[in-house]
Amino acid sequence: APDPQMRMLAAVLLRRRVNSPAKVRALPEIFKQQLMSGALSLVETEQQRGVRRNLCHLVAAFAAALGGSATAATDGGSVTVNATPLSQTWPGLLPATLGYAQSANDPGLRESGLYLLSILGEYCQLALRAAAQQVFACLGACYQGAAAISADCKALLIKSTTGFLLALEPEQLSAGVPLIQPMMAVLSSLLASGDELAAREAMDGLVEMAVDQGVAKFMSASMVHLV
Repeated sequence: APDPQMRMLAAVLLRRRVNSPAKVRALPEIFKQQLMSGALSLVETEQQRGVRRNLCHLVAAFAAALGGSATAATDGGSVTVNATPLSQTWPGLLPATLGYAQSANDPGLRESGLYLLSILGEYCQLALRAAAQQVFACLGACYQGAAAISADCKALLIKSTTGFLLALEPEQLSAGVPLIQPMMAVLSSLLASGDELAAREAMDGLVEMAVDQGVAKFMSASMVHLV
C-alpha cells in the first residue's frame, strides 16, 4: 500500500494472526514459508521507521510462535518448555538480524537490525542463548564502529546489549564483561552531545539489567566502568 499508515496497520493485523503457537500450527506450511521470506524482505525495503518497527515486532512474534514456546509455573517462577530451537524453525532469521545490525551502507537497515535484536531478547531468549557467541561478536563489532552511527542506533545498541545479557544463563555472562566499558562510553557520548531522549532510552535498559540479580552479580566485575 502507498500509505505508510496502511502498511503499519497491516503489520499489526498480521502479527495478531501469528502471535501464538496455536495460531501458527493452524496455518498452511506454504504460508509460513512465504511469511518467513516476505517479512524479512519487507524489513529490508521499508523506508518508514514506524512501519519498520511494526514489521520487526511481527517478525519477533512470529519467530517466538514458530518455536512453540510456552511457560509453565514453578515454585521459583516460570520456565520455558516445549520450545523448538529457532535455528530449526527459522534458520535464516538470526543471521539476517545480525547482518542488518552491522550494515554499513544503509542506516535504516542498521537501525532495524539493532531494534530487532533488542526485542528478540524479549520474544526469543532461548535463541539468543543458543547463538551467544555470534551475538557477542556482532555487538563487539557494532561498538567498534559506534562513533559513526546515529544517536538512535547508539541507544538501540545499548538496549540490544542489555536485553541480550538479560536473556543469558549466569554461566554465559562473563563473556559480556568486555562490552561494559564501550557500552558506557557510548552512553557518555549520547549525554555529552545532548541526545537526552536517546540516552534515556539507553538507560532504561541499564536499569533493567542492574535490578536483575543474576546480571547484577556479573556486573560487579565492571562496577568501575558503571560508576
